[in-house]
Amino acid sequence: MEITNLLKQGFLAGVIAAIVNVIIYFIAKASGGVSNTVLLPGGKPLGIAPVIFSSVIPAILAALLLFTLGKFTSDPIRIFTIIAVILLLVSYGGPLGISGLPFGTRFTLALMHLVAGGVIIYFLRK
Repeated sequence: MEITNLLKQGFLAGVIAAIVNVIIYFIAKASGGVSNTVLLPGGKPLGIAPVIFSSVIPAILAALLLFTLGKFTSDPIRIFTIIAVILLLVSYGGPLGISGLPFGTRFTLALMHLVAGGVIIYFLRK
């Protein structure tokens, strides 16, 4: 596995996940599915930039993980998939575990996690 190709695939996955998640964000925002009660550090409400970064950065990190697994294991794709699915499931603890959020906001955030994780796993398994 070549690091350059994996990073390209990771970045592409992150960009695609970011585009889909921004679309989800705008649809949810317009329909009231994302409230301004999702606060980031510093007390700012969730906006587009965190949605983009939260899609691209994990994709690049996932590509680096897959590269590392390729160097040290005999079946990096299988191990990567297992780790990625576990991390995706654990990531649901974020949106589902924030108390006081409306259901629509929790659902939207969980959907964004699913999109990011699914796109990243799909593209990096290629």
